[in-house]
Amino acid sequence: MFGASLLSGLFDECVGLVREWQPKQKYPNESKYRDDLMDFLHEGLNKSDTLLFGNRDVKIKKEEGRGLCDIGIGNRQVGIELKKDLKSKSQINRLQDQIEDYEEYYEEGIIVVLAYCKIL
Repeated sequence: MFGASLLSGLFDECVGLVREWQPKQKYPNESKYRDDLMDFLHEGLNKSDTLLFGNRDVKIKKEEGRGLCDIGIGNRQVGIELKKDLKSKSQINRLQDQIEDYEEYYEEGIIVVLAYCKIL
């Protein structure tokens, strides 16, 4: 795709990558999924589309502190909130509250990623 990152925003690019993401394995906790996704996003966002545009250096970091998503991309352009095994209505309500709290910190938007693992 020639210059795809220039034609769409970082948010759209991240959504596309999240849709492609397949965790390398089933993990026991959310933080392992977060790390796996961060590695995948780093590789996908920083590969060069063509020699014309050169290498990119999109920062992907684990966010620290309350009031921030699990992953921050760019200069807080995009936030990613990841949840593992979301099951109860109270967990869903809490997620909704978190997203409302986070909105002001991420310029382009927030992506919610749900990881569900049924262990047999």
